[in-house]
Amino acid sequence: MDAIRTRQRRRVVVAKVGLDGHDRGAKIIARALRDAGMEVIYTGLHQTPRQIVSTVIQEDADAVGISILSRGLHAGHAGAGHRPLHGVLATRAGR
Repeated sequence: MDAIRTRQRRRVVVAKVGLDGHDRGAKIIARALRDAGMEVIYTGLHQTPRQIVSTVIQEDADAVGISILSRGLHAGHAGAGHRPLHGVLATRAGR
């Protein structure tokens, strides 16, 4: 946590998961975070949980924002037999 306190700006990774090709909302959020003074790393479209976790670690991010519209991988819903996305990301991050 000391690294967070010494760094002036918070670093946020904004990620777009799955096959969904719509990223307008993620870009709007990224812009709002930048306007609020945060440093934003936007991963682009079609990211896997593994890629997102790798980016968060590589960028030493303070937070991650995930945009998803694809069915079955909703952040808190394990519909259609899929694991909840937050569980997948936490597992990949080793938490």
